[in-house]
Amino acid sequence: IELRDSNAQSSKFTIPTKYKLIADYLGLKAEYNNSQLSIDSNNQIEVPQYLSNIVYTYNDIYVRPTVVYDLSGEDIIDYDEIDFTVQYKNSSNTIIEQIPCESTGVYNVSLSTSNEWFVCDDTNKDFTINVKPWQINIATSDGTSVNASDLITGNSYKLSVSNDAWPSNVGLPEISFEGIDNSSGSFTIPTDFTSGTITAKYNNQAIASLNINATPSYVSGLTYQNVTGSDTLYISDEEGLITFRDIVNGSLKSNITVQGKITGSDKNFTANTSVSDVNAVLENDITISDEWTPIGVYSYPTTSANPYSGTFDGGGNTVTFDNITHDSTAMYSSGLFQMVSGTVKNLVIDGSISRTATGYIGGVVGYLDGGTLQYCVNKATISNVAANGTGGIVGVIGNTGSALVGCVNMGYIFSENSSVGGIVGGSTGTASNISISKCINVGDVTASYTVAGIYGNLSSNQSVFTLSDCINLGKIFMTTNDTLRYSMAGIINNTPTCTVSNCVSVGLLQNSEKTMYTIGSISSTPSVYTNCYFNTEVISSPTDQGTSGNNKKTTAELCALTTSDLSNWSCVTDNTRYPLPNIQSDLPEGIWYEIVDAATPESTSVSGGN
Repeated sequence: IELRDSNAQSSKFTIPTKYKLIADYLGLKAEYNNSQLSIDSNNQIEVPQYLSNIVYTYNDIYVRPTVVYDLSGEDIIDYDEIDFTVQYKNSSNTIIEQIPCESTGVYNVSLSTSNEWFVCDDTNKDFTINVKPWQINIATSDGTSVNASDLITGNSYKLSVSNDAWPSNVGLPEISFEGIDNSSGSFTIPTDFTSGTITAKYNNQAIASLNINATPSYVSGLTYQNVTGSDTLYISDEEGLITFRDIVNGSLKSNITVQGKITGSDKNFTANTSVSDVNAVLENDITISDEWTPIGVYSYPTTSANPYSGTFDGGGNTVTFDNITHDSTAMYSSGLFQMVSGTVKNLVIDGSISRTATGYIGGVVGYLDGGTLQYCVNKATISNVAANGTGGIVGVIGNTGSALVGCVNMGYIFSENSSVGGIVGGSTGTASNISISKCINVGDVTASYTVAGIYGNLSSNQSVFTLSDCINLGKIFMTTNDTLRYSMAGIINNTPTCTVSNCVSVGLLQNSEKTMYTIGSISSTPSVYTNCYFNTEVISSPTDQGTSGNNKKTTAELCALTTSDLSNWSCVTDNTRYPLPNIQSDLPEGIWYEIVDAATPESTSVSGGN
């Protein structure tokens, strides 16, 4: 073809020849963030949603130049760069303009050459892109996966994100979460949480969200009810008792929810926060089978104190110690309770508990700090090989206003180096205004120090103290004969300023050399004794010491005492047993029958008791 310009000058040129691209020699390659993605046999590529930066190219998979022929098939041209147009189609085969990875799904992709001088053997080279969504994952601290609908309030979890299409050789992007505090790498479901949404963000762009639901984390063995305006916990097993202890002591490791006895009345308790005044009711017998930290806190010598100040009702049920031993002076007080300034009532203690380190120990409470014990019974063996007070019910009384009413010891009480009492071991110099009434000791009491059936050693500077309507039926034994330094008594020892009335001691009192009968100790002369009695027949060769104000009676005479002799007592009329304080209706029936048996003299018993 010859063309001439306006000056009739001729010029020749060749129309470009079309060339054919042999597609069979072309391979598809996809890259994500400079990492090559795999393509399966169905020409499908998986890419992660939102964060994809995909490059699609036709490359020579045989590492040689792309093969191009002219249409005549004669000339071979090496061509290394060929441009392509890309079309994305959704599942409806509709061409879309958006970047396909913005939403999940399978997209059809068509590539064809855009150079008008070329044609493809295969007009199009088609494949699919499967866009995978990001997932928010929830797991427990040990990595166990948890469904978003199965979260438990108060529990801690870990958050992470994943994507099935994310290449294993590429590090996950930095993701932030909104909707819950995950700053520490884990999050805790609040106790009042019910439902919400967690959102994962990358560069402030939301890439995933997850709806979460939580149910209350009800603790085992504990339920809740507000009774006349006061929070009350109901304890049904050992785990419930431990949780109650942790609530009082402020030693909960995580927030908890206690299920309400009435629907919708759940109660939340916060970790490391003491609720020392919460009330409690024991619903079943419980055995403490592991190490036991008592309820209430008392540390010595730092004297860090957080006494239990609520009302604990045992309901006549029994807590059994399975050979519990305390060997730390940091925990200075042993028993079911370490320190009480509130009220404990209607409780039975059984089993065995001991101390091997200096401190206080009692079946119910080691240190009674202005609190009240009502109708509590100890059947456990209580032992203390170290110094300070040891008692069947209370180790030591301190502060002011403490009271014991209708308490009974039926266990064996022993100590090598402390004051020992069937009911109370001793008191501190700060204790005052103490009242003990209607208490009974049935168990044997042994000590090498000051010992008595009811109260082992009252502090010499006690300001106000009253003891009334108590009886000792147990044997009292002192392992030393040094009565100049140490002393023993049927009811109470070292009583410089106390008032004792309506008390009876019928158990044997004996040390390593001699026996004696007395209500108070040899240092009891300043005290006032009224209507107090002891048995002259349960010992041989008695040594009468410190018996001023006491009435000596034979077994028959003691069994014949009436309410005119002892007010507030339940006395029988057939003269078959010793009189007893009138607490029958306040004790479990089986306990009362055991006390009656112990109060029934037998010709073969030198003590008149068990």
